Amino acid sequence: MKRGVINSLALIMVFAVMMATFSVVTAEFNRYALAVRMANELTSLKAHEKISVHLNPEKEGFFDIMNEGQAQSVVVSVLVLNWDGSVKYVHLEKPCVVSHLGNRTFGLLFAGNRTVGFLTSLGNVFWLKVANVTFNVEGVSEVSSSTVLLVDGKEYAFSSLPLNFIWEAGSTHVFEWCSVLPGVSNSTRFVWSSTKGGVPLRTGMVTVLHDGGHVTAKYVRQYTLTIEVNDCWMGETVPWPDVYWHDEESAVKVKANPYAGYVLDHWELDGVNVGSANPYTVTMESPHNLKAVFTEDEV
Repeated sequence: MKRGVINSLALIMVFAVMMATFSVVTAEFNRYALAVRMANELTSLKAHEKISVHLNPEKEGFFDIMNEGQAQSVVVSVLVLNWDGSVKYVHLEKPCVVSHLGNRTFGLLFAGNRTVGFLTSLGNVFWLKVANVTFNVEGVSEVSSSTVLLVDGKEYAFSSLPLNFIWEAGSTHVFEWCSVLPGVSNSTRFVWSSTKGGVPLRTGMVTVLHDGGHVTAKYVRQYTLTIEVNDCWMGETVPWPDVYWHDEESAVKVKANPYAGYVLDHWELDGVNVGSANPYTVTMESPHNLKAVFTEDEV
């Protein structure tokens, strides 16, 4: 008898949980359906109420609302449409009143790659699709430059990367990567090599896709190779004695051309005798100083 009662209670509890879950799912679906219906329904009020919504480029997370219709608009709630079809309602404590041809700005915290709807007191929803675009770099470390990137004319430092923007889908923005980033020492720097993310140029324009995107610049580390001779009257080198920049891990050949009556005695790499092979190859794993040491020809 007791076992039968316990089994009955267990079935009742399971049924209650299932009904509660079904109610929550149904409520969520109804909210989503209601939002979609309000967004797509063409009513006579639409002719009198037409607002345009855009992100404020000067304030992250803020919207500019312009009323282009004849009736006064009052934004009372915000709907955030998620990828899974659920809708999050944000009721505004202070409704945003937008008069005819008036412009109002207000802030709202939200994540990127979402569709945001603005519900007015007249029962209409105006949608705005926002997307997240991330700027970042590869191959760069320990830079002394204060600016690495310009976006829409504004400078951004290396320390601010990765840089995330929440922009309106379909909008266009101009960017420019710095061509050379000086390192912490005078013998190291980083040079722009390529850009990934749809725009392979160092400077260009990016159009925001509905699912956002990434714009990543690749830089190559370079070191200095300082070439010298012990006496410029005895010979020269190819390339000519000077300071040159070369990519990290690159192999650089330097040839010595002694003048008449002189010969190459040896090379000195960072002050160490490395023999008299001619030409001599330097592997640029770090900054280097290469000196050609000439002597008189005793023959």
